[in-house]
Amino acid sequence: MRGPYGPLFEPGDEVKELVVYLAGALAGKPDEVATVEKTDENGNLTLVLSVADTDLNQIIGKQGRTIKAMRTLLAAAAAKKGQRVFLKVTAERPS
Repeated sequence: MRGPYGPLFEPGDEVKELVVYLAGALAGKPDEVATVEKTDENGNLTLVLSVADTDLNQIIGKQGRTIKAMRTLLAAAAAKKGQRVFLKVTAERPS
C-alpha cells in the first residue's frame, strides 16, 4: 500500500527498522542481527532481537546502559504512533 509520500508502513515496521539499524551498528557481526515481532492481545508489540553470542555484551553495554538507551528510543518512537514496544535480547536464532 502506498501513501502520498511513499510506501505506508505497518505499525511496527519503523520501530523494527530502528532496532535493526542500532543493533547492526553496534554488533561486530551485523549480518547475524535479526528481529521477530510478537503482538499480544492488548496490542503491545514485543521485539525479540537476536544477535551473535560474541555481540551480546556489546548490545547490552556496561551495566545495561546501551540496551536501556535503545529501549528509551524505541519507547519514544512507539509513543509517537500510540504504541507500546518491549525489547528482548537473545543470542539464540529466531524461530
